[in-house]
Amino acid sequence: MRPYLLLLVPYLLGALVVLWLLRGRHLAFAVSSGLLWGLALHVFLGTLALLLAVAGGWRPLYPVPWLAGLTLLLAGGAACAVLRDARSRGESLARIGGALAVGAGALALAVAAALHWNYSAFAVDSFAYLERGLGMARIADRAYGGVGFLQARGLFGAMLHAPTDLAGVEYLYFVIPVLGLAGFATLATAIVEALRRLGRSRRVAGLAAALSLGCLGSSYFVAYQGVLLHVNWLVSSYLLLFFFCAWMALELREDRWLALSAVALFAFVLLRVEAALFAAAFVAFLAVEPREEARRPRWPVLALVLPALLWCGVSAVLLGDEPGRISDRPRLLLMGGALAIAGLLGCWACTPAARRWLPRLAGIGLAGLAIGLLVLFGLAPQRMLERSGTLLDNALLRGSWSSAWALVGALALAGRWLAPVPHQGFVRCGLLAYGLLLLGLSYVAPWRPGWFDSGNRMLGHVLPSLAWLLAVRAGAIVPAGRGAVAQAAGGRAARQPTSSWARSSRASSR
Repeated sequence: MRPYLLLLVPYLLGALVVLWLLRGRHLAFAVSSGLLWGLALHVFLGTLALLLAVAGGWRPLYPVPWLAGLTLLLAGGAACAVLRDARSRGESLARIGGALAVGAGALALAVAAALHWNYSAFAVDSFAYLERGLGMARIADRAYGGVGFLQARGLFGAMLHAPTDLAGVEYLYFVIPVLGLAGFATLATAIVEALRRLGRSRRVAGLAAALSLGCLGSSYFVAYQGVLLHVNWLVSSYLLLFFFCAWMALELREDRWLALSAVALFAFVLLRVEAALFAAAFVAFLAVEPREEARRPRWPVLALVLPALLWCGVSAVLLGDEPGRISDRPRLLLMGGALAIAGLLGCWACTPAARRWLPRLAGIGLAGLAIGLLVLFGLAPQRMLERSGTLLDNALLRGSWSSAWALVGALALAGRWLAPVPHQGFVRCGLLAYGLLLLGLSYVAPWRPGWFDSGNRMLGHVLPSLAWLLAVRAGAIVPAGRGAVAQAAGGRAARQPTSSWARSSRASSR
């Protein structure tokens, strides 16, 4: 029973918190993504415990019994909150309980299959995550078990394996395959939710989701990442959650979705040591998305930026002056500066004076990134050409992606024939910025030919988000029925916006 409980409690915590935030709505999304949210919240608790342990000189850095008990306690509190709110709104508790039970049953089947067949994949990097995670939970000597691994590995991946002793197995070989399935389920529900919001039928939404999952899953490297004991598919899943939840916040005009988007973005930052650089670009493009009103509150921008900014500062203190393999104090401060600029830009974008500039800022930002990339090519032309060529070669030939990136390129070229989606501008700009920044990292990162290269794995981080956007735009080609349009319009009119920050105009879609 212990392996099942190890994932069941985070699943219940995540699903219940989402249901509480969204007031009992979007059950399918809460159930499909519950495990991802629950693990993120658990890792946030573990991060706080680690920082307290480092400050106090305590060991181990990850107190397994305490964190397990606290996670269970929080799940119980979330259940009480959902129960109370459901009763006050007169909602069906049987419906909510039934949906959670279906999700728990699917989770149990996935865990049972992963335990029985052990279809996980293991690579050299897998040892690093296992070793660091077990070290945080087991090493009691203050002279050992530090956090120096943050120079090359994100904290999330290591902490994911810290509670191994609770499962009663040698290592958590079953966790990543189960999370891989959760990521695919989340992508499917995100496509369906978006298309249903745009007034398309269940049949159209379901077909778009099925085709998207089929195309994505047919790529060997996507399927491999879904079972590899690493963090790449987790990064992809949380990045998808960030874009989808931010899009829902704009479309539904509900800041509750932005709280989820902030959780997903911070989880993304904790997974990769260079993720804060990309997070700064994502927040900047989201913050300057054009909107109708002249003023909006600043707290959503701060909620998105501050956790990652604080983590950059804390990591810089923890790592000290010692040069790191990938991450060190200068690079952390550089990424923190980028986040601070994104936050200041977002706060300025909330003022009436910025309103007339917003339609131009996204294009200016992309142009700035492109100019920066050209500067890097000018500083080291041979290095940049060779390494950028390696990335392209991996994407199309040697990286085991099959036709995934060729298909993405073909759909991008055919974009003019796909239907425009409201608020697609910040998603598209964020994904383009990711590509430009990844190419820019060629200046310091020696990419290698083949599937095992870090740059090749990083290519896949945006693939589910791209699949979501392309599937929604393709599905939106089908005309919406009159009843569906009226229902969507009525739903929007019936809701009172929870914040003016999220009111973006459909006409501002780029």
